[in-house]
Amino acid sequence: MLKNFSFGVIFLLFFAPHLKAQVNIVNSLFNAYNVSSDALLFSNIMNLGEEEDVYLEATLFNGLNMPVLHVLSSPFKLKKGLNNTAQMGIAVKSSEYTTGNDAQYIKTAHQLPSGKFRYCLVVKSTSGAIEGDDLCEEFENEATSFLFLVSPSDKDTIENKNPILIWNHSDPFTLLQQGEMYRLILVELKDDQSADAGINVNSPVLMSNFLTRHDIQYPFDAPALKEGNRYGWQVQKIINNVVVNKTEAWEFVMKPLPLDYSYKYIKLKESVDASFITIRSNTLYFRIDEVYNTVSLKLNIYDEKNHKIQPKVTNEIRSKTKGDNLKTIGYNAYELDLLDYNLSKGFYVLEVINQKNNKSYLKFYVE
Repeated sequence: MLKNFSFGVIFLLFFAPHLKAQVNIVNSLFNAYNVSSDALLFSNIMNLGEEEDVYLEATLFNGLNMPVLHVLSSPFKLKKGLNNTAQMGIAVKSSEYTTGNDAQYIKTAHQLPSGKFRYCLVVKSTSGAIEGDDLCEEFENEATSFLFLVSPSDKDTIENKNPILIWNHSDPFTLLQQGEMYRLILVELKDDQSADAGINVNSPVLMSNFLTRHDIQYPFDAPALKEGNRYGWQVQKIINNVVVNKTEAWEFVMKPLPLDYSYKYIKLKESVDASFITIRSNTLYFRIDEVYNTVSLKLNIYDEKNHKIQPKVTNEIRSKTKGDNLKTIGYNAYELDLLDYNLSKGFYVLEVINQKNNKSYLKFYVE
């Protein structure tokens, strides 16, 4: 009798607690491409006991372990055997998105952005007659993530010394968490050095942190890009000072400037547009192509605040001819000395008015 009693006590001590655990979450059916209040409740649940009234509680956390979405179901009957909650039409009692940018993105897009997440599901008995169960899963969503360079193309040759560097990535900038940022690095490459190697070991010519747009113009106050030199560039995603993702490293070549006469003297335009030239030598060279004789020109320079400056100009070709003070018909080259006008750094517009009151323009930037 004592042996039987002892065996019975031991049986109850070790196995009785497990007799109550009759409900088990076999697996969740959570899908990163279908995130909604209903979808967070989808799972397969095994009920080893009799039919029981239960409810579900699901929570989605971001990579910082902050809740993004919390869902509570209405009570429903869990039948004996395997239950697929996605097919049972379970009603949502309450659903609450937090105020974070990632939560608002999920609420609108109904899918997860790239990054790390944690999903937890709990099944509980309404009466407490049976013990419930819980399941938590950690995962990283990378399927929709992309990060790449766009322009200038790899190994492209460019002329603009202040090019616009264009890249792209999958998620909105508003989803960046504390300690996360995108960085653009540009380096000068040595002979036969690959862009990858240059990015890793060379000192950056340009390092732009905390990017919030996909097009970055090379700054006018950065070291000038040298004609004929190769440059490598890359965009990196940084989390807590660690590079967690990066684009391919591309390179481009600065085209050597031609020294011919026609390039030195810039042709004026009929209107001001976005194009401009950069002045580095205190002299502005321009040309006017006409088919009729013009004896005099009127010139104005306007600064960024539209303040007018009256310059002096000499015709270079006329100065090289003996005693000829008339403007040459056809190709006419001029040079304007800017040194006397003490122009500060910034954009200016040159306006030229001929005898027939026709106007032409040239936008330029003074370094």
